[in-house]
Amino acid sequence: MKLLLLFLTTALAAADLHLATFNIRYAGGDKGERSWGNRRELVAATIQKMDPQIIGLQEALWEQIAFLEKALPNYNRVGVGRADGKKKGEFSPIFYRKDQFEAVKHGTFWLSDTPEVAGSMTWDNVCERVCTWAILKRKKDEKIITVFNTHWDHRGQESRIKSVDLILERLKPYLETQVILMGDFNATEANPALKKLTAAKWTNAFLSQHEEGTNRGTFHSWNGKSSATGTIDHIFLLGDAKVKKAWIERHHSGTQWPSDHFPVAAILSE
Repeated sequence: MKLLLLFLTTALAAADLHLATFNIRYAGGDKGERSWGNRRELVAATIQKMDPQIIGLQEALWEQIAFLEKALPNYNRVGVGRADGKKKGEFSPIFYRKDQFEAVKHGTFWLSDTPEVAGSMTWDNVCERVCTWAILKRKKDEKIITVFNTHWDHRGQESRIKSVDLILERLKPYLETQVILMGDFNATEANPALKKLTAAKWTNAFLSQHEEGTNRGTFHSWNGKSSATGTIDHIFLLGDAKVKKAWIERHHSGTQWPSDHFPVAAILSE
Protein backbone atom coordinates (compact mmCIF):
# COMPACT_ATOMS: atom_id res chain seq x y z
CA MET A 1 0.00 0.00 0.00
CA LYS A 2 2.79 2.45 0.89
CA LEU A 3 4.51 1.72 -2.42
CA LEU A 4 1.25 2.32 -4.27
CA LEU A 5 0.70 5.65 -2.51
CA LEU A 6 4.28 6.67 -3.26
CA PHE A 7 3.79 5.77 -6.92
CA LEU A 8 0.54 7.73 -7.12
CA THR A 9 2.07 10.77 -5.40
CA THR A 10 5.05 10.71 -7.74
CA ALA A 11 2.80 10.32 -10.77
CA LEU A 12 0.65 13.25 -9.71
CA ALA A 13 3.69 15.45 -9.08
CA ALA A 14 5.05 14.52 -12.49
CA ALA A 15 1.86 15.92 -14.06
CA ASP A 16 2.37 19.33 -12.46
CA LEU A 17 3.45 22.21 -14.68
CA HIS A 18 5.96 24.65 -13.17
CA LEU A 19 5.94 28.20 -14.55
CA ALA A 20 7.74 31.45 -13.80
CA THR A 21 8.08 35.01 -15.07
CA PHE A 22 11.13 37.12 -14.25
CA ASN A 23 12.19 40.65 -15.22
CA ILE A 24 15.97 40.23 -14.83
CA ARG A 25 16.88 43.94 -15.24
CA TYR A 26 18.87 44.82 -18.32
CA ALA A 27 22.65 44.75 -18.23
CA GLY A 28 24.59 48.00 -18.31
CA GLY A 29 22.30 50.18 -16.25
CA ASP A 30 23.79 49.53 -12.81
CA LYS A 31 27.12 49.44 -10.97
CA GLY A 32 28.60 47.57 -8.01
CA GLU A 33 26.72 44.52 -6.78
CA ARG A 34 23.81 45.51 -9.02
CA SER A 35 25.88 45.21 -12.19
CA TRP A 36 25.13 42.26 -14.44
CA GLY A 37 28.63 40.85 -14.05
CA ASN A 38 28.21 40.68 -10.28
CA ARG A 39 24.63 39.35 -10.16
CA ARG A 40 24.39 37.08 -13.18
CA GLU A 41 25.19 33.94 -11.18
CA LEU A 42 22.48 34.91 -8.70
CA VAL A 43 19.96 35.33 -11.51
CA ALA A 44 20.78 31.83 -12.76
CA ALA A 45 20.59 30.45 -9.21
CA THR A 46 17.20 32.07 -8.68
CA ILE A 47 15.85 30.42 -11.82
CA GLN A 48 17.33 27.09 -10.76
CA LYS A 49 15.73 27.44 -7.33
CA MET A 50 12.29 27.96 -8.84
CA ASP A 51 12.99 25.08 -11.26
CA PRO A 52 10.40 26.10 -13.86
CA GLN A 53 9.63 23.96 -16.87
CA ILE A 54 8.71 27.14 -18.72
CA ILE A 55 9.88 30.66 -17.83
CA GLY A 56 9.39 34.02 -19.50
CA LEU A 57 12.08 36.66 -19.00
CA GLN A 58 11.94 40.39 -19.61
CA GLU A 59 14.62 43.07 -20.18
CA ALA A 60 17.17 40.47 -21.26
CA LEU A 61 19.89 41.82 -23.56
CA TRP A 62 21.83 39.51 -25.84
CA GLU A 63 24.81 39.21 -23.48
CA GLN A 64 22.40 38.12 -20.75
CA ILE A 65 20.71 35.62 -23.06
CA ALA A 66 24.09 34.16 -24.03
CA PHE A 67 25.14 33.75 -20.40
CA LEU A 68 21.87 32.15 -19.31
CA GLU A 69 21.88 29.71 -22.20
CA LYS A 70 25.23 28.42 -20.92
CA ALA A 71 24.25 28.58 -17.24
CA LEU A 72 20.96 26.77 -17.88
CA PRO A 73 21.90 24.00 -20.33
CA ASN A 74 18.66 22.08 -19.73
CA TYR A 75 16.68 24.80 -21.49
CA ASN A 76 16.06 25.89 -25.06
CA ARG A 77 15.06 29.45 -25.83
CA VAL A 78 12.95 31.38 -28.34
CA GLY A 79 12.68 35.14 -28.81
CA VAL A 80 14.42 38.06 -30.53
CA GLY A 81 15.63 41.55 -29.67
CA ARG A 82 12.93 44.18 -29.80
CA ALA A 83 15.00 46.82 -31.61
CA ASP A 84 15.72 44.87 -34.81
CA GLY A 85 14.10 41.44 -34.54
CA LYS A 86 17.52 39.86 -34.17
CA LYS A 87 19.96 40.55 -31.32
CA LYS A 88 19.59 44.28 -30.71
CA GLY A 89 17.62 45.62 -27.76
CA GLU A 90 15.79 43.87 -24.96
CA PHE A 91 14.34 40.39 -25.42
CA SER A 92 11.21 38.92 -23.85
CA PRO A 93 12.35 35.33 -24.37
CA ILE A 94 10.74 32.06 -23.40
CA PHE A 95 13.00 29.37 -21.95
CA TYR A 96 11.63 25.83 -21.77
CA ARG A 97 12.96 22.47 -20.65
CA LYS A 98 14.30 20.85 -23.78
CA ASP A 99 13.94 17.32 -22.40
CA GLN A 100 10.22 17.90 -21.85
CA PHE A 101 9.04 20.18 -24.67
CA GLU A 102 9.48 20.81 -28.34
CA ALA A 103 8.75 24.21 -29.87
CA VAL A 104 6.38 23.46 -32.75
CA LYS A 105 6.09 27.11 -33.74
CA HIS A 106 7.22 30.42 -32.27
CA GLY A 107 7.61 34.09 -33.04
CA THR A 108 7.65 37.66 -31.78
CA PHE A 109 5.32 40.52 -32.63
CA TRP A 110 5.57 44.19 -31.76
CA LEU A 111 2.99 45.96 -29.64
CA SER A 112 2.20 48.59 -32.23
CA ASP A 113 -0.05 49.28 -35.22
CA THR A 114 2.46 47.32 -37.33
CA PRO A 115 3.11 44.21 -35.20
CA GLU A 116 5.14 42.39 -37.87
CA VAL A 117 7.57 45.30 -38.34
CA ALA A 118 10.66 44.81 -36.18
CA GLY A 119 11.41 47.80 -34.01
CA SER A 120 8.04 49.45 -34.66
CA MET A 121 6.66 51.79 -32.02
CA THR A 122 3.31 53.59 -32.17
CA TRP A 123 0.51 54.42 -29.71
CA ASP A 124 2.01 56.22 -26.68
CA ASN A 125 4.90 53.79 -26.17
CA VAL A 126 8.07 55.21 -24.63
CA CYS A 127 10.10 52.45 -26.28
CA GLU A 128 9.61 49.33 -28.40
CA ARG A 129 7.45 46.67 -26.76
CA VAL A 130 7.01 43.06 -27.82
CA CYS A 131 5.30 39.78 -27.14
CA THR A 132 7.12 36.50 -27.77
CA TRP A 133 5.06 33.34 -28.20
CA ALA A 134 5.67 29.63 -28.51
CA ILE A 135 3.53 26.62 -29.28
CA LEU A 136 5.10 23.89 -27.15
CA LYS A 137 4.41 20.19 -27.54
CA ARG A 138 4.99 18.19 -24.39
CA LYS A 139 7.04 15.13 -25.28
CA LYS A 140 5.51 12.68 -22.82
CA ASP A 141 1.94 12.99 -24.11
CA GLU A 142 2.04 15.45 -27.07
CA LYS A 143 -0.15 17.94 -25.22
CA ILE A 144 0.01 21.42 -26.77
CA ILE A 145 0.72 24.38 -24.48
CA THR A 146 0.62 27.91 -25.88
CA VAL A 147 2.80 30.47 -24.09
CA PHE A 148 2.81 34.23 -24.64
CA ASN A 149 5.43 36.30 -22.79
CA THR A 150 5.26 40.09 -22.90
CA HIS A 151 6.62 43.32 -21.46
CA TRP A 152 4.24 46.26 -21.60
CA ASP A 153 5.06 49.94 -21.63
CA HIS A 154 5.80 51.52 -18.25
CA ARG A 155 4.13 54.85 -19.00
CA GLY A 156 1.69 54.59 -21.89
CA GLN A 157 -1.81 53.59 -20.80
CA GLU A 158 -3.09 53.71 -24.37
CA SER A 159 -0.33 51.26 -25.20
CA ARG A 160 -1.40 48.91 -22.40
CA ILE A 161 -5.02 48.93 -23.55
CA LYS A 162 -4.11 48.33 -27.17
CA SER A 163 -1.49 45.73 -26.18
CA VAL A 164 -4.06 43.55 -24.42
CA ASP A 165 -6.43 43.88 -27.38
CA LEU A 166 -3.70 42.83 -29.81
CA ILE A 167 -2.57 39.91 -27.66
CA LEU A 168 -6.12 38.61 -27.21
CA GLU A 169 -6.61 38.79 -30.96
CA ARG A 170 -3.34 36.91 -31.58
CA LEU A 171 -4.35 34.23 -29.10
CA LYS A 172 -7.63 33.36 -30.79
CA PRO A 173 -6.24 30.54 -32.99
CA TYR A 174 -4.91 28.74 -29.92
CA LEU A 175 -7.88 28.80 -27.57
CA GLU A 176 -8.37 25.05 -27.89
CA THR A 177 -4.95 24.52 -26.27
CA GLN A 178 -3.79 25.26 -22.75
CA VAL A 179 -2.90 28.96 -22.88
CA ILE A 180 -0.51 30.86 -20.62
CA LEU A 181 0.09 34.61 -20.75
CA MET A 182 2.91 35.91 -18.58
CA GLY A 183 5.22 38.85 -18.25
CA ASP A 184 5.91 42.27 -16.81
CA PHE A 185 2.71 44.15 -17.53
CA ASN A 186 3.70 47.36 -15.73
CA ALA A 187 0.14 47.31 -14.42
CA THR A 188 -1.64 45.96 -11.37
CA GLU A 189 -4.89 44.02 -11.58
CA ALA A 190 -6.75 47.30 -10.93
CA ASN A 191 -5.60 48.65 -14.29
CA PRO A 192 -8.36 48.68 -16.95
CA ALA A 193 -6.05 46.80 -19.33
CA LEU A 194 -5.78 43.85 -16.96
CA LYS A 195 -9.45 44.04 -16.10
CA LYS A 196 -10.05 43.13 -19.73
CA LEU A 197 -8.29 39.82 -19.05
CA THR A 198 -10.32 39.03 -15.95
CA ALA A 199 -13.50 39.98 -17.79
CA ALA A 200 -12.49 37.45 -20.47
CA LYS A 201 -12.23 34.74 -17.76
CA TRP A 202 -8.45 34.71 -17.41
CA THR A 203 -7.16 33.57 -14.01
CA ASN A 204 -4.31 35.42 -12.32
CA ALA A 205 -2.28 32.53 -10.87
CA PHE A 206 -0.83 34.40 -7.91
CA LEU A 207 -3.94 36.31 -6.93
CA SER A 208 -6.03 33.15 -7.16
CA GLN A 209 -3.99 31.83 -4.21
CA HIS A 210 -3.48 35.02 -2.18
CA GLU A 211 -5.81 37.68 -0.92
CA GLU A 212 -5.39 41.19 -2.24
CA GLY A 213 -4.14 42.50 1.09
CA THR A 214 -1.10 40.23 1.23
CA ASN A 215 2.49 41.37 0.81
CA ARG A 216 2.65 41.14 -2.96
CA GLY A 217 4.58 43.96 -4.64
CA THR A 218 6.93 42.58 -7.31
CA PHE A 219 8.93 45.71 -8.16
CA HIS A 220 11.15 46.45 -5.17
CA SER A 221 13.71 48.89 -6.61
CA TRP A 222 16.67 46.86 -5.27
CA ASN A 223 15.69 47.14 -1.60
CA GLY A 224 14.06 43.71 -1.28
CA LYS A 225 10.96 45.20 0.35
CA SER A 226 7.58 44.26 -1.05
CA SER A 227 4.66 46.62 -0.64
CA ALA A 228 1.13 45.50 0.14
CA THR A 229 0.09 46.45 -3.38
CA GLY A 230 1.87 46.72 -6.66
CA THR A 231 1.98 43.31 -8.35
CA ILE A 232 2.96 44.13 -11.93
CA ASP A 233 4.49 40.78 -12.90
CA HIS A 234 1.79 38.22 -13.63
CA ILE A 235 1.02 34.72 -14.86
CA PHE A 236 -2.45 34.49 -16.42
CA LEU A 237 -4.16 31.23 -17.31
CA LEU A 238 -7.01 30.39 -19.61
CA GLY A 239 -8.81 27.08 -19.71
CA ASP A 240 -9.09 24.30 -17.17
CA ALA A 241 -5.69 24.74 -15.50
CA LYS A 242 -5.77 24.41 -11.73
CA VAL A 243 -3.32 26.44 -9.66
CA LYS A 244 -1.75 24.23 -7.02
CA LYS A 245 0.67 26.83 -5.68
CA ALA A 246 1.84 30.34 -6.58
CA TRP A 247 4.39 32.60 -4.96
CA ILE A 248 6.68 35.60 -5.25
CA GLU A 249 10.25 34.30 -5.19
CA ARG A 250 12.51 36.41 -2.95
CA HIS A 251 15.76 34.49 -3.37
CA HIS A 252 18.85 36.66 -2.71
CA SER A 253 22.37 36.53 -1.32
CA GLY A 254 23.08 38.79 1.65
CA THR A 255 22.36 42.34 0.52
CA GLN A 256 22.45 41.39 -3.14
CA TRP A 257 19.29 40.89 -5.15
CA PRO A 258 19.20 39.26 -8.58
CA SER A 259 17.02 42.03 -10.02
CA ASP A 260 14.90 45.03 -9.08
CA HIS A 261 11.88 42.77 -9.66
CA PHE A 262 10.86 39.67 -7.74
CA PRO A 263 9.99 36.79 -10.05
CA VAL A 264 6.59 35.16 -9.82
CA ALA A 265 6.20 31.38 -9.97
CA ALA A 266 3.26 29.00 -10.16
CA ILE A 267 2.63 25.27 -10.14
CA LEU A 268 -0.37 23.99 -12.07
CA SER A 269 -1.90 20.58 -11.43
CA GLU A 270 -3.66 18.61 -14.14
